[in-house]
Amino acid sequence: MKTKLTTVVVVALTNLVNGACGVRAAEVKARVIDGYGRPLVSANVEVRLTEKSADGKVTNVHWLKMSSDQDGQVNGSYDEERVSGDVWVYLSKDGYGGYSTTLGRERREEYVMKRVFGPKDVRRVTRLTGKAQEAELGELLAGDYVAQGEDEGLQ
Repeated sequence: MKTKLTTVVVVALTNLVNGACGVRAAEVKARVIDGYGRPLVSANVEVRLTEKSADGKVTNVHWLKMSSDQDGQVNGSYDEERVSGDVWVYLSKDGYGGYSTTLGRERREEYVMKRVFGPKDVRRVTRLTGKAQEAELGELLAGDYVAQGEDEGLQ
């Protein structure tokens, strides 16, 4: 598991009909932010679309790959008619934990990702003082601690 700061990803899929060519397109709009509401730049958002045969076997897989801009926004679209199976969303960014989920009928609008911290991060924060320590403690508390060894837990 990677280290992460709480990240909220708002993913909205809306259906559009393009009357001119008869293609039913689903638009992917996502906003990637951290736990403090700050945009997360260069986050990877990948949407996996599957086509299935009548007997339920996967016959083809399509990937829609996007990266968030300076405002944390990602946009893309795909041909809804070609998708007959599951739609999965994968979120990743270096230093942040990955996240994946299927987009079913009840689509959530927010996805939380956390930054992972280890013992070195905790020791570094304890050596800070004042506002710098306060800010870093906030980041630490919004994340997940992952012990590197047997005796490095926070118990």
